[in-house]
Amino acid sequence: MSFSAKIAPDGEVLAEETSLSNRFFFDPLIRFICLINTRPRVAHFVGRLLSPRSPGYLDEKHRHRFEPISDVSFRSIDLKGNYILRGRWMPHPQGSDRTIILAHGYTASWMGMLPTAQKFRDLGYNVFLFSFRGHDDSDGTKTTFGLREGYDVAAAVNFVKKTWPERSRQLLYLGHSMGAASVMLAPKSLKDHPDLLKTNADHYTDALDRLAHQLDGIILDSPYASLEHFITHHALTVANSKPVNRVLRWLWPDSHLNHLAERVRHVMHREADNLLELGVPVAAMQPAEVLKDSPLAEKPILLLHGTEDGITPYRHARRIVERLQEGGADVTLTTLHDAGHNNGAWKLFDTGKLYQAVLRNEDEYMAGVRNFLKKFEEPKPE
Repeated sequence: MSFSAKIAPDGEVLAEETSLSNRFFFDPLIRFICLINTRPRVAHFVGRLLSPRSPGYLDEKHRHRFEPISDVSFRSIDLKGNYILRGRWMPHPQGSDRTIILAHGYTASWMGMLPTAQKFRDLGYNVFLFSFRGHDDSDGTKTTFGLREGYDVAAAVNFVKKTWPERSRQLLYLGHSMGAASVMLAPKSLKDHPDLLKTNADHYTDALDRLAHQLDGIILDSPYASLEHFITHHALTVANSKPVNRVLRWLWPDSHLNHLAERVRHVMHREADNLLELGVPVAAMQPAEVLKDSPLAEKPILLLHGTEDGITPYRHARRIVERLQEGGADVTLTTLHDAGHNNGAWKLFDTGKLYQAVLRNEDEYMAGVRNFLKKFEEPKPE
């Protein structure tokens, strides 16, 4: 005997499905997929196995091409962890009082942000890149897809502001994918969070107030509008791999992927805390809803999104802009025509080899950025 699970609009699970295929195949498969996806380094390794021919990120042997660049480390402000995060400082050779922080996406690398970093340095900016918890050489093994990563964003912004105050009189933040969602979800993670960085000279009321005062503008590159869609997409990516797909077709020949997507949504809503370790319902992971009513929404915001993005489809960008504008935010959308989520065809100078990079549709991307930067040309009042 079995009956279908139904999920209410607010995410509440109304019924449980008890078929043997769900109990002994689909649900264990989904738990395994969630286990992988909450561990970025494992997910990256699995992704390379599934797509061995896809371009990888730059490695350390190429970093000399982006000199001056130096390694730094700082501590996140998470009360439940003691994470040391690693970053890279790329000062402008001629000196500058403008800095931009670049934050990578899920399972990605700060190396993928280097082409973008070089473009901003060409525009006269110092650049700070850092790795989120569980990524690259930073501490930790797990991700919360942007929720607790809000602590990392706040820590990175404060680190730059305190370490290079004269070089960060103007401070911007650019996040790609999860890096964008992290600053959008920061008001949820930082709400009522004590200002652990407070000194006698500070006047901030809490960690969110500090972050809002330290940032001058925000650039969002391809954030997701719904965590449910993001994880379902990754589940279906695994399901489309040949070994898994053959088993699914044998069990459900007509609608195997639809059935898996339904089960993913059901299990996520039922066990969000156990599987994803979010501490909040999956339905609460709506970045624009969190950002629009926060002091961060008072900053100028630029949204960049590709029309052919297969990870976070372009309709997510329209939804995010719609919600932010409803909240009164100053948000601009730059559409990257025919662009995907990443650029897998970036060439590093004269090597001839293709690498994975965030920068794509370079002319459109940088035109949108330059227009956005005009908002900050007027000197700030003292």
